[in-house]
Amino acid sequence: MAENTRPLPSNLAQQQHATCSNVATELHANTNASKEPKESTAPAHSQQTRHQDSADKKLQESTSSALAQSVAVRRTEPLLLQMTPKQSLHDLCAKRDKAEAHIQSLKSRNNVLTSSAEHLKEQISSQYETIRKVLNSDEKATLELIDIEKRVALGKLQKIIKEWTSNLGQIKKSIKATQKVIDPEESQVQNKAQDSNTLSSQATGIKLTAYGYSKKTDNEIQAIKIDEVKFQKLSKLIRNISTNLYSQLQRKIFLLEYSPVILDIASAHRNVLVSKDLTSMSVANESLSVPESPLRFDKVYNILAAKGLMRGKHYWEVDVKPSAQWCVGIAYGSIERKGKHKSTKLGRNRQSWCIELKANQLLAWHNDRNVNCSMKPSKLEKVGVYIDYEKGLAAFYDADSMKLIQEFSSITTSLFDRMHHHFTEPIYPAFRLFPLAVGSTYSDKLKICKLES
Repeated sequence: MAENTRPLPSNLAQQQHATCSNVATELHANTNASKEPKESTAPAHSQQTRHQDSADKKLQESTSSALAQSVAVRRTEPLLLQMTPKQSLHDLCAKRDKAEAHIQSLKSRNNVLTSSAEHLKEQISSQYETIRKVLNSDEKATLELIDIEKRVALGKLQKIIKEWTSNLGQIKKSIKATQKVIDPEESQVQNKAQDSNTLSSQATGIKLTAYGYSKKTDNEIQAIKIDEVKFQKLSKLIRNISTNLYSQLQRKIFLLEYSPVILDIASAHRNVLVSKDLTSMSVANESLSVPESPLRFDKVYNILAAKGLMRGKHYWEVDVKPSAQWCVGIAYGSIERKGKHKSTKLGRNRQSWCIELKANQLLAWHNDRNVNCSMKPSKLEKVGVYIDYEKGLAAFYDADSMKLIQEFSSITTSLFDRMHHHFTEPIYPAFRLFPLAVGSTYSDKLKICKLES
């Protein structure tokens, strides 16, 4: 920009002006000369006139070219040629002020972005802190329940221990009394028989008492325990909460990449009925009256989304619960639309990827290869589709549990007979339904979920 505003040297400008003046003078002189009468014969005069006309024409062309060049030079001369140094300084100062103001605006925007990020971090941290407080409070209350159960059980156990300790004292006294009876030095012979009868009676009573305590204690000990059944149920409930929390936390990351999907009715097979809001599809009993289109699938009950994805990360969910057989996937816009061969069916070619439920079997398809999905079809109600275009990743999830159903990526290329895996064209959310069974009145239906990110 600096080169465009630099003034030309004054001597160069003077040379250009002199050149234009000389050319104009020469043109004027030649024109006057051509008007003077010639003393020659008529043929010679005619020939000379033709030569003169030719010379005049060349001269005019040369002059016009020179003048055009001069005008072009003048037009491309910077405006600074017409400015005084004071005006130039004023113009530069204005540009400086404008640049400084723009830089200040950028710095202000930087401060706004930083402040906004800090505010969001505080907001999110506060929400997580609330969750932690709820979890900590619930954990404390649950552990307190266990402590209460423990105290009650230990109280009962201490009572039995006290009773047994008392019984043990009586046994020790009886042992001591028995030892006195059988000691000949501490007892007289005449009293031995009488004392033996008394001791035998006491020992029998202790024995019966001990037996009674033993039987009673066994029953009580079995009854003294923490209600493990209750707390096992509680443990299972907490485990379910933990699983659901984990799945929801994982799902929230995907929801940040939520991309609304709108169906393209121009691509829908004649027997695929699309809702007015362009988010659900079902099988029509009869072919619909729709215009011909090169985009329309004419044999396979397919339909694509209206918008292709060619960069970034994307996520959407599809409600498959009402349908007994369906296919959810993605496809290039170049997929074949006409005919019933493999090139038109989702997953049976290199232009499409999908998971498909048919005959109560859930399969993942690509490049006309399939693998069994581990998930039970009966438990699958919503399918989540996650795309990372740059990584060449397409992943399908159970949207309720966020359990991975199938991933198409560089890791799984060998499963689908591919040497590598990346996207080379815009990809479109794709869906397939199947014709109604003979005599069936139930129509399979797929609905794209509206998510709140």
